[in-house]
Amino acid sequence: MKHDLRIIGYITFTIFILLWINQLFSGIKLYETVKTRWQTHMDSIIASIIPPYVEILQTDSVQEQTHLLSSLDSALHSKTPDAVHFTIARLDSTHQAIVKFQNYKTRTSDITRGKIYPINNPSHESLAIYYNFPISFFLERAWQDILTIVALTLLLVLGLQYLSHAQQHLSRLQEEMIKQVVHDWKTPLASIVTLSELVEKKSIPEDDEKGRAKIRLIQEEASRLKTSSQQLLKTLSGLAHLNINRDEFNLKNELLSLFEKQYLAYYQANKNSTSKKGYGLGLNYVYNVIKAHKGKITVDSLLGKGCTFTIYLRKWKKK
Repeated sequence: MKHDLRIIGYITFTIFILLWINQLFSGIKLYETVKTRWQTHMDSIIASIIPPYVEILQTDSVQEQTHLLSSLDSALHSKTPDAVHFTIARLDSTHQAIVKFQNYKTRTSDITRGKIYPINNPSHESLAIYYNFPISFFLERAWQDILTIVALTLLLVLGLQYLSHAQQHLSRLQEEMIKQVVHDWKTPLASIVTLSELVEKKSIPEDDEKGRAKIRLIQEEASRLKTSSQQLLKTLSGLAHLNINRDEFNLKNELLSLFEKQYLAYYQANKNSTSKKGYGLGLNYVYNVIKAHKGKITVDSLLGKGCTFTIYLRKWKKK
């Protein structure tokens, strides 16, 4: 169930990301469209106001230029919203500013240059008007798209938080269930060990080697089960706060030692029954340990031949 929830989370996350990217590109495209319309609108306003001023500039003296540009700025503001600001410049033949007028401070990157209007004087000068694109103008026309992007972002964040909480909750339930099962084993195991010792002393003759061997087998299996349950609890508590202490060692020797000491503690009950299925806890522990090492594990399975598990760990260099 935890694995299925993770897959659902990945799919949901991908869908939300695609929707968010699609909405973002739609917002960018809408911004460019609204800005183009704004420029067309502003150019038409400027074209209706500027001709008389261009005619005056053809004969006006340099001393009167600043006053004239200020008057043009006032005329432009009378036809446009308060959020619009202008920079008016008289340009030479190379389009370098000779005289510039603006009643506010702004960066060049924040304004757009409109059409250039030739003055038709011997110096081939021209007049250029720069204006900004008010964000309020865009918001009035794109507030629904912006709200959609914000809503998708909030849903994405809340969805990820919910999936993370759900996975943590399932992990806690699984851990608590296993702890409860192991705890419930203690009393029956203690009873089995006690009864087997009592049977060995009271009911089996000294010369009955087969009977004593069976009793010892019961005791060994009970002891193995007790050890396994303790290791299980230790593993559960260790995985929650697993600290990796990196050190050099001989991997081959360590693996051989494990096989020699514990290869018979690793088996599945009812192994001759094809209908018996395990709980997959061993692989879950392996996965968590490898994940703590920031590695990965893969499996190749062939029916009737067995499985090959491959573990990939990052190369570590001793400092």
